[in-house]
Amino acid sequence: MFTSLTAGPSGAATLFGPRRTGKTQFLLRDIAPYAAKRRHKVVYASFWQSMDHPVGVLLYELDQALRGGSAFSRGMDAAKRLAPKFKVQDPSGLGSVELDLGKLKGAPSSDHLIMIDQFLGRLSNDKRPTLLLLDEFQELAKNKDNKALIAGLRTSLDKRATGLATIFTGSSQEGLRQVFSTRSAPFFGFATPLKLPDLGSGFVESQLETFGNVYKRNVTRAKALEVFEQFENNPLFFNAWLTTLGLYPGLNYREATAQTEEQIALELGFDQSWLDMNALQRLLCRLLAEGVQQPFGEEGATRLRAITGNEPASAAKRQTALNGLIKNLLVDKWGSEYRLSDPLFRKWVKDRPESHF
Repeated sequence: MFTSLTAGPSGAATLFGPRRTGKTQFLLRDIAPYAAKRRHKVVYASFWQSMDHPVGVLLYELDQALRGGSAFSRGMDAAKRLAPKFKVQDPSGLGSVELDLGKLKGAPSSDHLIMIDQFLGRLSNDKRPTLLLLDEFQELAKNKDNKALIAGLRTSLDKRATGLATIFTGSSQEGLRQVFSTRSAPFFGFATPLKLPDLGSGFVESQLETFGNVYKRNVTRAKALEVFEQFENNPLFFNAWLTTLGLYPGLNYREATAQTEEQIALELGFDQSWLDMNALQRLLCRLLAEGVQQPFGEEGATRLRAITGNEPASAAKRQTALNGLIKNLLVDKWGSEYRLSDPLFRKWVKDRPESHF
């Protein structure tokens, strides 16, 4: 990817992958240090953590990249370091500018858009392009106040096509589609779409080798592959399972699986998400977790009758309930298909007994 972006025909790529499948890890642990070793500057900005003030976060990260330091360390604790008020170097080179996050909400001012363009101009390098790693970029498109920021970014990047290389990531396929595939959108056709590939047996084997070196114990390859598949090939879940086995050597595989599932559900707030739903939304989550293709059609109605023993809600009511799940970021649209956006939550819902519905 690095070679493609810095020496290939396209200096921008979109990288899609469901939540918690390794996109941010890939950006900060793989791409960023690889680029830094080759003396390319790296900017990392996450718009998931900065929905209320994306301009402030972007200005802060551009300033930090000019100051130097590891993009990995900046990315790992950006949310902690970003104070309500902070200073950035004046991109024109004259002194510094104090910014107040509280005043950076809403539509950006022309002055701040100019500052972003000036920062990008200083970072641009035709010999060693600066990498812009823009995480969860689709979040910008959810707020109409960000239209000027999105348009300004497109203009700034167009002006420096050989000096800047950009990776836009997203966990919402529909969100990325709206940003890069809608003809009226500023970024239409701007980046090459890529899908984060699924991890396979090679990942499992590398983790088993590390596990053996750290804990001086062995887990059979066959069992590890079975658990990895059971966790829907999710690296976060699988690593948590191995860690549980290492920290609690008295647990067998099944007990470690149960404890891991319970701990992750607690950390990610699945119980609270469940309590916040109404009964119909929970039923729809179950249908989507099972892969029902037509939750509003007869296929969905048939499955609802089987679960509840009652006549299902109308298609219109099911659509309204689903819209609520989409608004709360629990459901996303993949082409013409609706899916639970978090693969770990999907497994958690699928594993619940039908009596819970």
